[in-house]
Amino acid sequence: MAVKDPVQTWLKRFVLLVTAALLCGLSLLVWRLSVLVQRLDQSVVTLSSDVTNVTHAASDFTDMLLNPAQLVDELAPEQEPSINPVADAEIRYLMDCIGLPELRYQYGDDNRSAPWVQAKFWIKYRALSNDINSAEDFILKVASKTHSNKTYYIIQKNGNKTELSVFLTQALNKYRSQAAPQASSTPPAP
Repeated sequence: MAVKDPVQTWLKRFVLLVTAALLCGLSLLVWRLSVLVQRLDQSVVTLSSDVTNVTHAASDFTDMLLNPAQLVDELAPEQEPSINPVADAEIRYLMDCIGLPELRYQYGDDNRSAPWVQAKFWIKYRALSNDINSAEDFILKVASKTHSNKTYYIIQKNGNKTELSVFLTQALNKYRSQAAPQASSTPPAP
């Protein structure tokens, strides 16, 4: 019979015990990673849902900005302007001219996009509706100067500035000279 070395026997047992402990530790690590991956997956699904909701809300808000008349109607529906239908059609045409997406506006040091200025003018028009009886009143009281007396300008693609009141007066004259004026006509380019 061969003599067994007790140190070698205990060393083998120790290595077996360490290997078993490592396997248990690795199993625990794999289980913990799978739990983390599952939570991460749930978080991604929740985040994706939240992003979708925010995207829809932003889309709805953008749609309201692109239709300032609707936005103003929702903000102040009780303040319907008391104006004759011809003047109302002319003012709506001027607002369409103001809202042309290729236009940029400047007053003072501020540069603004067409939808922003159009929404601002709808609100201003509603606030001053009792003082506005014609398209000329609209140009004079709403679209020529700010409350702080700064002139509104259109910034054209070539960088030239035109006073908004001049542009709107020309657009109004063109609108009136047409045989069948309609508020939904295509506004003139600046």
